[in-house]
Formats: sequence, C-alpha cells, structure tokens
Amino acid sequence: MPTYDCNEHQFVENLRRATDSNIHVIVNRMVTKKDDGKYGLSNLPDQEFKKYEVLATRRQQRATVYAKVPFYDELHRRLYLQNDILHSATNPHKFRLSIPYVNVEYRFTLWGETYRHEFDVLFEPHIRLDRPNLPQALGERLLAVFFDSKAPLSRSTKRATLMYVLNFIPPPERMLDIHLPPSTIVFDVSRLNRP
Repeated sequence: MPTYDCNEHQFVENLRRATDSNIHVIVNRMVTKKDDGKYGLSNLPDQEFKKYEVLATRRQQRATVYAKVPFYDELHRRLYLQNDILHSATNPHKFRLSIPYVNVEYRFTLWGETYRHEFDVLFEPHIRLDRPNLPQALGERLLAVFFDSKAPLSRSTKRATLMYVLNFIPPPERMLDIHLPPSTIVFDVSRLNRP
C-alpha cells in the first residue's frame, strides 16, 4: 500500500478530485504534542527569534544561543543563568532549551493508496517577571550564584527572587486546520507524546 507525502495544495487537490467524482472520503487528522528537541532557538528565523530576545542572544541564525539574563523555564523545570548555552546548531543533540510543538497530520486512503500531509506548529512563548516557587536544588544554585551562600533555603528565600519566567502557550485551534472541501468528513485523533 503506497503512501504519498503531499504539500497542502496537492493534498486538497487530490481530495477535491475524489469528492468531485462523487466518492465519499474520510480524512483522519492526528494531532500530536511533542517536545523532542526538533526545534531550538538557533534554528529559528529572525522574526521568530525576536519573541525570545528578552531572554536570549545570538549573533546570527544557526549560531550558538546564550542566555542574556537568568530565567526559569516553567515547562521543563530548568533554571538558566546568564551566559548559559541554550541551544547550539553545531551540536543539536545536546539541546538545552527546546521549543514544544504540535505535529498535525492529515491523511486519507483511496483505492489502497494513502495521501498524507503533515506540518508542525510551534508553541508561543509567554515571558513574564515573577517570583517562581523554585525546587530546592534550583533555589540553592540560584543562591550560590547571586549571594555566594551555601546556607539552606528558607521558605521566604525560595520566592524572594524576582526573575523572568518562560512558559509556552499552545497554538490556537485555527492554526491546526487546513481548508478542505465542504463535503469532507474529518475524524480527529489527539495524542500526547512525552519523550
């Protein structure tokens, strides 16, 4: 059973031809949330990287990305200090800060042949100034850097430091849709993958 990978135009055109021939086609849409290091800050185009400029710096696209200021990544529960390497294009498998994304796949089968269109949509960054409730180990690392202290953390010290907090917002549902012919039936399959 052959599978044809199509771009959006080819996929919709093949589907339109089938529906114009009065053939009823069911389209399966699979939405998978992933965070596997496929997308990092060094690979982003400049207009996308501008969303992260408060936290990160780089010389050019595909260059090593460094932290400008200390910040806490809420999704991955990691603390980054100033000048930490966030992502490197030369060694992408040793990523530090990965951008989660949604992988969307549309597919239909017609006379034993499968037509497939797949694309990714990145999560949007949400950067705010906050007093995060840090885990014990991260709080001790922060204290050691800022205050040069090895004293145990008190409850008030954990939340005393005002710093940037990075979180990711899922893309809106309309970003996951493509324009299909009106008579098409779409079955939606959602799955969450964790690395």
